Amino acid sequence: MENYKLDFLTAKNEFMESIYSFSWKRRFFSDTRNIYRGNKHIGFVKKSLFSRKATAEIDGEKYEFRDKFTMNLNVISETEIIDSNGNVIGKIKPAKDVEEAKATIEINNEISNWEVRSQWKNLWRVYNSTGLNILYKPSFFTGNGQIRTNRDDALKILSGLYALFTMFRIGMTLALLVYVPLSIFGFSILSAILGWIF
Repeated sequence: MENYKLDFLTAKNEFMESIYSFSWKRRFFSDTRNIYRGNKHIGFVKKSLFSRKATAEIDGEKYEFRDKFTMNLNVISETEIIDSNGNVIGKIKPAKDVEEAKATIEINNEISNWEVRSQWKNLWRVYNSTGLNILYKPSFFTGNGQIRTNRDDALKILSGLYALFTMFRIGMTLALLVYVPLSIFGFSILSAILGWIF
């Protein structure tokens, strides 16, 4: 992992020669994230919480993201990126260990890396050997976020955004599977013990 200083708002550092700004917004309880270049709506990603497919559009081009699952704990093994003609044009492959928060994005035989860039998981990056750098800064409270990139590569921006949403969805699912039963059963057991003692 490269060491660099980063000022996200201006994205001025050694790898950002030009800066393009995008953002995404989501209404509360909506399954659609709308994408903007400046104030202009240019696309969206729409996916239900438990669906294996997402529809997306950016700059008038339509895509579908289709998740494939492993037999182990229903974890995503890869996501196919499909164009409007039904052709598989790319794949997103997450790291084997979900906690690593890394993936590779392959589009038209060009591989880019996707990874978390901060310990608080509030800054994500897509980059590759050709110099592409895309930074994603989500807001966990609003579901909205900002994107800064040195290239206006719509499909890679969209693919990195889909990978980010997938990581959030996996995190939320794991939290529901672990913390909700713990809080329900943990409270019941604690109540029983306290009732027995007192």
